[in-house]
Amino acid sequence: MGTPKTILIKVQPNSPTRSLTESDDGSPWLARLKSPPVEGRANRELIALV
Repeated sequence: MGTPKTILIKVQPNSPTRSLTESDDGSPWLARLKSPPVEGRANRELIALV
């Protein structure tokens, strides 16, 4: 098993597409989520995506 890592993720809820884009320059990754930030929906979608 590899070494645990921490990544920073900027989340964009209510997006028309669902994607996770890795950054090459060390800035936070970008997670585009279709779910709204209501009642934990976007959080659950982010966990499933990662």
